[in-house]
Amino acid sequence: MPPPRLIFRFFLLLPLFYALLLVPWPGFRDAYAHGLRAVATSLCAVLGGEASIILLRAHPEREAPLDTRIIVRAPQGQRRIGYSARRYGYYPTASVLALILATPVRWSRKWRALLWGLLLVHTFVLLRTVLIVLYALSPDGLGVFAWGRVLTRVVKLLAYIGRASSTSFVAAIFIWIIVAIRRSDWIHTEPARHPEPSASALD
Repeated sequence: MPPPRLIFRFFLLLPLFYALLLVPWPGFRDAYAHGLRAVATSLCAVLGGEASIILLRAHPEREAPLDTRIIVRAPQGQRRIGYSARRYGYYPTASVLALILATPVRWSRKWRALLWGLLLVHTFVLLRTVLIVLYALSPDGLGVFAWGRVLTRVVKLLAYIGRASSTSFVAAIFIWIIVAIRRSDWIHTEPARHPEPSASALD
């Protein structure tokens, strides 16, 4: 297990890095949300079948604090879904980055962990977005996909879990453990002890 001073240092730096990552948010909020909307729209277009799916910027006055509007159009009808790129995208990203930056490991490991962490956290972000859209296309929504009752309930449950705020932080911790933590960081292995040679062996 790491020494107490390293554990203390981790819990001291974690809120500091998290706060620093959230401070610039108003500065690049639009750029991040625009990029997430573009990638999610392209991904949903592939998975949406005959439906038209687009993520647009929400009206800053009428739809705040949501910054994104998901529009799903199909022959069966249309759905509008409120979405927050900050809540569902940037918050888990900032959590992963803060956890990795606060981890007391060498920077050679930290850089690799940051790259893999960004890849995994945005895979998670896009997956939760796709689940929200898929539920809108399910038999309980527009009925574009004629799924069975069991699969519809599974998608509904996953979409509900994906929209929960706690899911972002649980996923961030899980990703951090995968990319930044090694077994040797927590388990201290004692060096092998060789038996002392007996007096008869020395003769």
